[in-house]
Amino acid sequence: MKLSRKKKGIIINAVWGLCALLFLALFWLIAYFAVGNDYILPSPWLTVVKSFEAFATADFWWAFASAFLRALIAFSISAVLAFVFALISYLYPSFGRVFTAICAVLRSLPTMAALLILLFLFRRAEVPVAVGVLTLTPVLFTGYFNAFSGVDKGLIEMSKTFGVPLKKRLVSLYIPSMKGALILESASSLSFSLKIIVSAEILANVAGSLGKQMFDAANYGQTPTLYALTLIVCLLGLLIEWSAGLIAKEGV
Repeated sequence: MKLSRKKKGIIINAVWGLCALLFLALFWLIAYFAVGNDYILPSPWLTVVKSFEAFATADFWWAFASAFLRALIAFSISAVLAFVFALISYLYPSFGRVFTAICAVLRSLPTMAALLILLFLFRRAEVPVAVGVLTLTPVLFTGYFNAFSGVDKGLIEMSKTFGVPLKKRLVSLYIPSMKGALILESASSLSFSLKIIVSAEILANVAGSLGKQMFDAANYGQTPTLYALTLIVCLLGLLIEWSAGLIAKEGV
């Protein structure tokens, strides 16, 4: 029985992804033996053990759930804002030029400076979400705007000629045409959102957060635990992107 082209593509991508992970693991192993100190660079197996130890604690799961929830909230707010502004910018190019310049300013804003300012405006536990929205919105806006610009111009002109209302064009033409690009862009941004949230939790020293656990592990010399928590966040980010990539391919 022959595999379809889509299934072959999934298998090939999975194999290359596994090869990349094995290469990184080998590089880590070589670096570990070169350093020879678990408190500077812990071994892969010690890191895995510490990961399972973290899984066995309620504090980890509470902190993990809080970080993931903050990431979802930040992503959801950013996605809605970015989609609305991308649509307005696509329909009204003059507004688009202004908002593109605003996004450029936001992208150039140092994260630490933004975080310090936001600490005066929000409660400490809310700062990571605010930082996430401030960082993600310009990124998503660019991706969504490019997706709007990539819709078939012939179909757009035809729909306008037949007097199709904007709302119907949006639902029946734009979104179906953009679906794959929107899913891929959103997936990478959701993964990025988790990284931003955890980083902001560290910098804002949010009590009971995953970032606080990382900060405490580094502060008290628990390097293997720090690496274990970092590994968990990285693997979850990869899982999100990989899963959304499959969904996007199935939907195309």
